Amino acid sequence: MEASSNNSRTSLKQDFLWINCLLMPPLYENILIGLGTGLASGLVTGLYSGLIISRRNRFDSLRVDLLRHINSIEYMQEEDGVRVVPGTSSQLIYVASDFAHFGHRQAAEVSSYGHKTVISAINDSTCGRLNTASLELELNKVREKFRAIKPSASLYFPWGQI
Repeated sequence: MEASSNNSRTSLKQDFLWINCLLMPPLYENILIGLGTGLASGLVTGLYSGLIISRRNRFDSLRVDLLRHINSIEYMQEEDGVRVVPGTSSQLIYVASDFAHFGHRQAAEVSSYGHKTVISAINDSTCGRLNTASLELELNKVREKFRAIKPSASLYFPWGQI
């Protein structure tokens, strides 16, 4: 009878050790909770910052496109007026459309105004109403406005345009 009670005591001790291993000490629980919350918060902030960086990168790319298109305009003074090769300046309106699509309304308005100014200056210079100095002055004004374009505040909101 005593052998069976020893066996039951050792099995109870083993069961108790097994249950004790399943129930973690508070230190291990705190470590696992810390790892879980750190992993979750790191994942959320990483996705959010990646989203912000990609939106800002797209905005900067569109702004560089504006400057590239306006810099593609070639002109020279001739006897009867200014000879202008517009290059890819007709693409300015498409960049303005992209700004509007991605939620940058103010940038779209500035680039649309710049497109109108450039087309008007090109037409005036080919008709003889502007010389190269005046055309260059107009193009420089538009370049400065394009360089001053800032992104919309919705860029930083997670529910903004993707």
